[in-house]
Amino acid sequence: MTKWIVPNVIALLIFAFLVLLLKDKPMLYEGTFLVDAFVITGFFIWLGAGIVFIDQEGVFDIAIYGLKRIVRLFKKSVDDDFPDSYYDYSEGRKSRKRVTLYPTLIVGTVYVLVGIIIYLVQ
Repeated sequence: MTKWIVPNVIALLIFAFLVLLLKDKPMLYEGTFLVDAFVITGFFIWLGAGIVFIDQEGVFDIAIYGLKRIVRLFKKSVDDDFPDSYYDYSEGRKSRKRVTLYPTLIVGTVYVLVGIIIYLVQ
């Protein structure tokens, strides 16, 4: 259930921010700000899902590992459970639980479709 709640809450926050931002701007016709707010919200949700997908594939692993190694150099108390090599670190990250992305993609698609429908109706 939370896999549907989180993307909806994020989408509603983005949508509300965009409506407040765009409602006083000069538009070509009445209601343009709603179309823009829906479509931009959908694109932001798709982009967020894309970044999560890329992270799950391990693209950011080397950057995360490197930053953690640098931070460990400056820490007074160093935890011993950190992997010794990048290979061990990346294998450990592969075994973690993956996030289900289809609810996020569906929420983004709904927002884009609602924006397109409003545009076509007006």
